[in-house]
Formats: sequence, structure tokens, C-alpha cells
Amino acid sequence: MKKSLTKTLRFILLGFLLVLLAKLSIPYFESYVLANDARKNGFALNPSLVPNDKILQGGPPKDGIPAILEPKFIGSAEARKSFSKKERSIVVRWKSTIKAYPISILNWHEIVNDKIEGDSIVITYCPLCGTGIVFNANINGKPHTFGVSGLLYQSDVLLYDHQTESLWSQIMRKAVTGKYLGNELQMVGSEIKNLHDQIESYPNTQVLSKQTGLKGVFRNYDKDPYEGYTETESLYFPVDRSSLKTGVPLKDWSIIILALEDPIIVPLSSLPKNQTQVSIPSKNGDIELKYDHKKRLLSCVDATVECLTGYYFALQAFHPNAKVVSLQ
Repeated sequence: MKKSLTKTLRFILLGFLLVLLAKLSIPYFESYVLANDARKNGFALNPSLVPNDKILQGGPPKDGIPAILEPKFIGSAEARKSFSKKERSIVVRWKSTIKAYPISILNWHEIVNDKIEGDSIVITYCPLCGTGIVFNANINGKPHTFGVSGLLYQSDVLLYDHQTESLWSQIMRKAVTGKYLGNELQMVGSEIKNLHDQIESYPNTQVLSKQTGLKGVFRNYDKDPYEGYTETESLYFPVDRSSLKTGVPLKDWSIIILALEDPIIVPLSSLPKNQTQVSIPSKNGDIELKYDHKKRLLSCVDATVECLTGYYFALQAFHPNAKVVSLQ
């Protein structure tokens, strides 16, 4: 009887020790899993080019903001009736084709997957940064399509490719996680222009239609979901402000000239009010900028020059060493 009781006590003690060991091991196991398989919105974040804690959930889940996969287009006559006089758009010239993608539609979708003359491109727009960038959608010689991850880095949209679910930073122009980690997307020349000015000058421009098939109850292309955002100094999401210059409004419409050996940022507010064009000296010849204070437009005259427009804070946050230049 005594021997049996001793045996029972041993089993109880062993069981207690196993439970205690398991409890002590759980935090270690959980931290190991989090460190090696961190996920947000269903995307694996390790390994990553950027700190995981800086990748933030923007609110909508993966594909909660639906990318356009089958875009339809209208002619200039119909576009004049469909869009307001103040409509801005991302304009792309590809071979013999000109297309315009209105911001009022991109505000609700952020990504348009398209083909122009047989070539795959992807139009991306981040309303929080004001950045519109067009990329060649061929990676390693194969066409890819992209969606909205619902994640942000430095307030900028992280897109993902449907083929591998790698996450891509729009402004960095490279994959920050996944199979394509470190790969860069090739930019396609584009500029943000007033839509009515564009179709007046180029009536053969094809304009993205509001008939996206994705409008739904909550998407009214005649309403701006970010109304008022441009006029304030507040940001919806945190960014690294260590490189931001005092005296430059966060959302000053600006251009960064990446083609220079040392990139520079030129805010629209720093350009002469009585001019519409200026020259930036460079080793490879002057770079011409054209601008319009009233319409809040700024771009490189030569579309092949690598430059990017958007809110000042975003351009500086991603290019902390870029100098801010005033030409007044």
C-alpha cells in the first residue's frame, strides 16, 4: 500500500513538473514563432528589409481596398462630361498610346492592373502620400498583377503581387518581404496632370472609366474620401520625422529628382510665382521643371528623367539625405 502511494505521488509530481515546464516554455515558443513567422493581414513579414514594427495595418484587410484588374476606358468627349474641371489624373504615354487614370477613382482602389499594346503595367497611387507611380509589371520576364495589402510603411501603401504575395513598397520601388525580397520594380514615365487640360491637348487620350464593376455601396467616385487631408498638417499614420526640415509644410506638393547623383527635393512653394518653368543644373545637362501654382502641379518636362511628385513629408522620409532646394 505504501509502495503504491509513493508511486502515485511520483506520477503526480512528474505531471506537475511537466505542466510547469510547458507553461514556462510557452512564452519562449511564442516569441520564437513571432520572431520567425511574424504576420500582419496574412502576410509573412520575415525576413524583411524594413523593421516589422514599422509595418502598420492601415485599417482595411488584405484586398479590403480592391485593385482594378479589368479596367475599362472612355474617350475624351465622354470624359469631359464624367469628371470635374479640377480632376487630377496620372497620365501614361506608352509607345503610341496615352492613358489617364483619374485620382477620384484611384482614391478608392489605389492600384490598376493594365495592359498597353501588349505590355503589362501597374498604376499605383497612395492617397496618404500623394504619390502616383507607374511600374512595368513584368518581373523576371513574367507579367504579374498586384493588389492592396492593407499595410503601410512610412504612411505609404504596400502593394503585393498575386503570384508570390511578396510585399512591395511603392516609394522604395522594391520588395520588402517575400520571394522577391530586394527586387526592384522598373518605373514607367508618367505625370500627374489636370485631366481636362490633358484631353484638350491630346484628345486621343483614353480615360479610365468609372464603370469599374467594383463601385459598390460605399464607393462614390464623385466624393473624395480624403477630403480636407491635403490642407492640414496632421498625418493619419506615424512616419520617421528625423529628416524633415523645419519650415516646409508636411504636405507641400513637391518633386524629388532621383536622376541626380545627390537627389534633391523641390517644394512647389519654393518656386517663383511669376514663372511656370525653371531649370535645375546637373552634370548631365539642365533638368527642366514645369509647374502651376494654381492647379498645384509640378513635373519634369522630360518624362524620361527619373523623378517623383508627392507630399513633401513622404519624399523626405524615404530619402532622408535629399536636400531641399528653394529656387525663389
